[in-house]
Amino acid sequence: MSAPAASTLSFQRPLGRLHGGLRDALLLALVASMTTWAALLSWKGFAVTWGGFMGPLVTIAVVVALSGAVLRWLRVPGPLVVLAQVVIVGAVVSLYICGSPLPIGDAYTRLDLAFQEASASAQQYSAPVPRGVPPIDPLLIAGGAACMLLVDIVVGTLRRVPLAGLPLLTVYSIPVSLLGGGVSWIVFTFTTIGFLLMLYLQESRQIARWGRPLGSDAISDPSGFGVSNGALRSSAAGIGAAATALAIVVPLFVPTLGLEVFSGGFGQGGGNQIKIVNPTTDLMRDLRRPQDYDMVKVVTDDPSPSYLRIAVLNRFSDNEWSSGDRTASSDQSATGELPPPAGLDPSVPTREFSYDVTISPDFISTWLPTQFPISAIQATGDWRYDLTTMDFMAFDDDLKTSGMSYSMTALQPTLSAEAMARSSVASNLMNTQFTDLPTDLPSSIRNTATTITADYPTRFQKAVAIQNWLRDNGHYTLQDAPSGNGSDTLEDFLNPSLDGIYLTGYCEQFAAAMAVMARTLNIPSRMAIGFLQPEQEADGSWVYSAWDLHAWPELYFPGSGWVRFEPTPPLRATSVPGYTQHEFPQVDPSDLPSTGATSDDILRPTVSDPKENNQQGQSADESGTSIPWRAIGLGVLVMALLVVLALLPRGLRRRRRARRLEDGAEPVWIELRDTVVDLGLTWPAGRSPRETGSHLVHYFGRPVGTDPAARPRHGADVAPEAEVALERIVGTIELQRYARPGSDQAAILKADAETVIGALEGGVTPGALRRATWLPRSLFVSRRRPTQRSSSNDEVTYTGVVDHVG
Repeated sequence: MSAPAASTLSFQRPLGRLHGGLRDALLLALVASMTTWAALLSWKGFAVTWGGFMGPLVTIAVVVALSGAVLRWLRVPGPLVVLAQVVIVGAVVSLYICGSPLPIGDAYTRLDLAFQEASASAQQYSAPVPRGVPPIDPLLIAGGAACMLLVDIVVGTLRRVPLAGLPLLTVYSIPVSLLGGGVSWIVFTFTTIGFLLMLYLQESRQIARWGRPLGSDAISDPSGFGVSNGALRSSAAGIGAAATALAIVVPLFVPTLGLEVFSGGFGQGGGNQIKIVNPTTDLMRDLRRPQDYDMVKVVTDDPSPSYLRIAVLNRFSDNEWSSGDRTASSDQSATGELPPPAGLDPSVPTREFSYDVTISPDFISTWLPTQFPISAIQATGDWRYDLTTMDFMAFDDDLKTSGMSYSMTALQPTLSAEAMARSSVASNLMNTQFTDLPTDLPSSIRNTATTITADYPTRFQKAVAIQNWLRDNGHYTLQDAPSGNGSDTLEDFLNPSLDGIYLTGYCEQFAAAMAVMARTLNIPSRMAIGFLQPEQEADGSWVYSAWDLHAWPELYFPGSGWVRFEPTPPLRATSVPGYTQHEFPQVDPSDLPSTGATSDDILRPTVSDPKENNQQGQSADESGTSIPWRAIGLGVLVMALLVVLALLPRGLRRRRRARRLEDGAEPVWIELRDTVVDLGLTWPAGRSPRETGSHLVHYFGRPVGTDPAARPRHGADVAPEAEVALERIVGTIELQRYARPGSDQAAILKADAETVIGALEGGVTPGALRRATWLPRSLFVSRRRPTQRSSSNDEVTYTGVVDHVG
């Protein structure tokens, strides 16, 4: 009866191992997928109805985990696993988007249409994309599925859990860079916990593969012994802590990611420097909305309110105008009276108008719309201003304009054209961000400004000449408008094409062109983003809408301060400031450059103001010619992280080895053991140092590089010098462990240890040596020595390395 029992036992054990392997693989895959799903929760800010894509991603997460775990359990080659998962997950994504797992025929048409509509909504609407428009769910579902597949491949197929931190970092960094805020600390916490759990499960699975010793004579890999759950958790926590620290610290050095990783407020750290996201990002999208939306309502005694300013752009680079830096201390808050306008002489007459402002719930901004200049403001929340720009920004990451109300007192100075013409050079603003220009600014921009203003004697007259030239020769359009406001875009904007048409764009290009040309003439300038002209309601209030968004330049003249100009053509901006209409000595128009285009040519590509001509279904390509520095920077960051993660284990291992070789016999012995582990060799358990040394000499080979064979020759006779060195090390260990006190002899162990290590490395294959160098196993095992030796009867169940004697 004993034979059947033995047969049954021999059958059940392998079956149990198979089931256990599937269970472990499935658990790790599920944790990886759900961790990625938790990270994808940071994408909620892209759409108002975020359940439309997060719900399907739950199913996709399960499909990714199940398919990967089962295929790997069936020993399918890695490339085929990846290919099969792409097909399976692609079918599920197609099923959710177009209703068919096979995008063939009509299904393909529906799939293509869904992605086209989602792309149009993403280009047309700022985040979060509102209800009632084609959803961006197809883009987010496909992107989320790709992220889950990538993490599963890294964790399950490649078995490189630490590297999974890179795609997870990318997942949660995308909304930080695109939306401008911070990621919820809850999302970050769950993602971190999942990442640490993946490390724990992977190392637990790796250690379990090496089995248990069967007796006192068994030789086994120490990576299977001496690793308690506490030590395992410690290893996972150490690597996870390093990855988590990178995830928190790295975004601080990426300009587009801002200063926050967790949402919680700019003011928490007590610093005054704020990195501002470029406010021009959504200007074109809002102007091209198929429907107009009310955004700001004001009640005022100003008979003709206009130019409600949101933010100021100070810094000009090759790529774009941007906000630059801000300095806003706690006493620069939107509560009460404000300092006098910078540069405005006290003798200039001013009038005051009161404004009561109500923001629509749909208008979400971290900038507070205000008139410029203002003498007082009262707004709830931590809104602060910069003294040089006097625009107001939220100093709390949770603070937004949506639905808020506040009041302010606007100043309307009576500016004199003659006074500005007589004003001196603004020496206090020279060589600042208000006058800086890129070193490689196209010469055509400077030449155009010089030609236009050659016959005008003063800076103010030159500024008016630039304004009038842009208005008279430009044609306002949204349909054929270029994208961006950088150097290359402005060069194309100002230079004639083959048919003689140029100066084609919308307010952003006209404002940017005037501001840049003013700087070439040493006139400090900046761009302002805000609203142009409101409409008056029946109750006497005024309403600014999305189609009122506008950009204009502000130039600085001492005594008058920052002065608004209007270079956008009359089709959009019907009037100019009164002080720019002052009669100065006439200039012969023939001396000014001509566009070389007839009036018909100018009007032909023009699309009217969106308030007069609703541009339904417009999806023109907005491709720009500027260098994508943001994408390049992100790519460099990812590559840097890959290099850091690749070099980290090797660097840690080298430092540990160097420290041990200087610390005496016992650390040297531990280092020899870890070297054996790293090389994939076996360290005998329960042996004395001399028996262990006799075992190790069989692994010795010639120094690395002297034996070109793929499988180097190894054995006791191959490296006699290493055998002698090991003998000296063993002798020193025996003296320290077993000799009477006072019998210890000093020995120079470092050279001997390096000789032995070199022999061990020379006796393994190049692949084993590379694995030991770049991913040393000893980093993941316990280095603690047990305090007593186990007997041979206990060797079957004991799970610790008997390093005290071997």
